[in-house]
Formats: sequence, C-alpha cells, structure tokens
Amino acid sequence: MESFLMAAIVVAGLAVAVGLIRSMQPENHARWALGRAKNTPIAELKHGEWARVTGVVSAIAPITTSPVGDHGCVGFRLEVTRTNRRLFAVVMRREACEAFSISDETGKAHVDGPFFLGIDFGPVMTLPPHRLKVIEQAGVPVSGILLQPQFGYQEALLRPGDRVSVFGLVFLEPDPTVPAAGLRSPPLIARLHGSKGQRIIVAHADDA
Repeated sequence: MESFLMAAIVVAGLAVAVGLIRSMQPENHARWALGRAKNTPIAELKHGEWARVTGVVSAIAPITTSPVGDHGCVGFRLEVTRTNRRLFAVVMRREACEAFSISDETGKAHVDGPFFLGIDFGPVMTLPPHRLKVIEQAGVPVSGILLQPQFGYQEALLRPGDRVSVFGLVFLEPDPTVPAAGLRSPPLIARLHGSKGQRIIVAHADDA
C-alpha cells in the first residue's frame, strides 16, 4: 500500500512538473498572456494604453534569414538538441526579430521590439552537416569521445503575410511618411513598443 502511494505521488509530481514546463514554453506563455487581453482594432488604439491587436505582418526592414533552415523571415526562434545514446539535451537557443508592421481592416501599426516570440516550432529536423558550424561557433562540441552525437533542430518563423496577434504599449505619433496639409497636423500612426521588463508578445492569431 505504501509503495502504491509513493508511486502515485511520484507520478503526480511528474505530471505537475511537465505541466509547469509546458506552461513556461514561449508559445504557451504567449497564448496565456494574449488570451487575457481583448482585441482592439488598430483605428481605436489609444496613446499610453497596453493593447492587443490582430492583423497581417509586413516587413519594414530587410528580411533576415534563419540560421539553420535558411528561411527568409521577419523573426525566428531556433532550438538545437543533442542526442547521445539515451541522453537528450537542448544545447543552443537563439532568437531574433526585426521591427515590422501589422495591418487590419481599420489601419496599420508599427511594432517595435524587444520581442517575446510565441510562435510555434515546426517539426524536429536533422541538423545538416554543413550547419554544424553554427552550433560550433556557439561553443557546442560537435563530436563525442565514444559516440558521435546526433543533432536536431526546430525553428519557429515569423514571415510577411502571417496573421498574428501582438500585445504592447501604444504610442500615437505623427506619421513621417505623410506631410501635413496646410495648417493641419500630420495624421498619427500607432506604434507598439516593448521594454526589457515587458517585451512585445507575438503569436500566430490561430494560436492566441
């Protein structure tokens, strides 16, 4: 009876641990944070308020390239794993995202970083041999003493044309691309900013 109770406690503990780990995954954290905020049309954004908007991504800076998959994108998350016999470990994480614009039926807003990318990973792929240099430059040993380790990777990509939800602090600023007409002030454009303490949250709209 005692052994059964101990086993039940261990199983329950593992379930809680797995739940906590999953809840801390960027994509799950982003869904949770975005799910608490009501979506606001871009035309109705108010200066100084935190807001969630949903729309289609456009690049406003040169397209970047994901370091392993070599895909053109606005932003990416990369996770590289190593398998050696039965040992499995994440050996490298990297992410980057450029500023972009988002458009809905009511207008357009610029989205500035820093970013918290809650984009879902694609499938696990085998790391191509010619990409080993990427992880080697990050200080990851690429050869083992007794057994050659195997590396896999996953990428999460933010691309132009993706429909996403974002959450950030709204600033309404004069649009420098539109000159003022006569004595009228130039039209305003919304910008969503983040900070080190509260990064812009980004997730695919279908996932948020």
